[in-house]
Amino acid sequence: MCKVSKNLKLCTCDTDIEHLQHYWVVHRLKEIGEEEEVVIGITVMPVELDSEITIRNEALLLNLLNETEVFDTPIQFNENDRLQLSFLLDSGDYLDYGFEFFNNHWDIIEYDSLLWVWRHKEKESGKIENALEH
Repeated sequence: MCKVSKNLKLCTCDTDIEHLQHYWVVHRLKEIGEEEEVVIGITVMPVELDSEITIRNEALLLNLLNETEVFDTPIQFNENDRLQLSFLLDSGDYLDYGFEFFNNHWDIIEYDSLLWVWRHKEKESGKIENALEH
């Protein structure tokens, strides 16, 4: 099942996200003069979902981010901050959603891991609880 749960919560627990099934990361735009990352990797094809599920998930996530207290503690976001939400699927692949904070709300954007690492630094991260419907 690849449906995002409407009870999803973004926890700011102090944990290593590399060992989590479902996690979130806030990426902050690097300051002028900050070193850019050189990223070498392989192309990974994005997970393809049924279009109805994709539309549902994106609408639900935007609503949760903009209309509810989805984070367990208040976080101060800056213009152009980016939020990555990553969900581990039964197939072993990650389903990633990207958002950008602009004019005091979140908008959905394409998640591009290489571009985000190159131009942004990880600011905060944590676990996604109640991530997917069962």
